[in-house]
Amino acid sequence: MSTAATLVNSSSVAWPWRLDWEGEVRALSTTAGGSTGSIKGFGLLWLPASITQMQAPYAIPITDALKTVAIPTASSNNLMIGVTPSVTTITTICQHLDVELIG
Repeated sequence: MSTAATLVNSSSVAWPWRLDWEGEVRALSTTAGGSTGSIKGFGLLWLPASITQMQAPYAIPITDALKTVAIPTASSNNLMIGVTPSVTTITTICQHLDVELIG
């Protein structure tokens, strides 16, 4: 899941940002002999307008239909929550990552 192209100030260097996303695996079809399931999630992305002010949050994903995504379940896989910045001259650093697996 990712955002649409998101406006980022090209002069933002070491400015704070925040991404919150929560997802839940909704279906695992390996018990029925299948190899795909689904994950449903929603989140918000806050990007800086300046060093002291945040823009209004962006929804992740941008439509309700995109909240549910098919995932392969026959083997271990990576999950990526992404942001597509509008410029290529920025660097983002993740200073805190919290993942919780239940079940």
